[in-house]
Amino acid sequence: MTLRIITRTRGSGAAPWIHSALESIRLYSPVGATSVIVECVDAAAAFRQAWEQVRKSEFVAFVDDDDLVINDSLNKCLDVMLSTEDCGLVFTDDQRIDEQGKPCDRSVPRRRVTYQDIMNGPRAAHHVAVIRTSAVPATLWEDCTSKGCIDWMIKASAALSQGAIYLPIFGYQWRQHGGAMHLQIQVTEMQAHQEVLLKHCKVNLRSEVPKQ
Repeated sequence: MTLRIITRTRGSGAAPWIHSALESIRLYSPVGATSVIVECVDAAAAFRQAWEQVRKSEFVAFVDDDDLVINDSLNKCLDVMLSTEDCGLVFTDDQRIDEQGKPCDRSVPRRRVTYQDIMNGPRAAHHVAVIRTSAVPATLWEDCTSKGCIDWMIKASAALSQGAIYLPIFGYQWRQHGGAMHLQIQVTEMQAHQEVLLKHCKVNLRSEVPKQ
């Protein structure tokens, strides 16, 4: 079993919280997993480097350089993934925190997630998530004319092509601040990605993602 935990950063010192992010990975990393830092200056470079990691691994997970892994969620997701033969994605819920780390979001996890939610945008299957790389379409790199939102595209394509399992726990704390990458996503970019996801979709979008 090979699991790579990928942290994207925009260069040394770009995120003042990166040491906390990497420490949370160290605390909750499954035995034998490898933590990989991908430094990138633009979306295309991030996509290319993350794609290279996907091709090297049986499983991958993404943790951003300003966020935190909590509740042993990487191990919990991996345990569920290893208990299945072909599930594409196992994911938890996330909780928003402010710059000081104080929760500023819902106090309980979502009760349900549909495949349409995953199609609609990154938040539904935000981190933590473990991805089976064999479920990621081999042509995803060529299909995506826009190279933003690489982690969402890898997660969503795996879920929509081979199914997913939702763990209704908070497994991740998502820090809200003005320099966050998700604020740079354009509507046209989202629409282009959704067209790619539809091309590879093999599930009923109206179906609820099964919980465990």
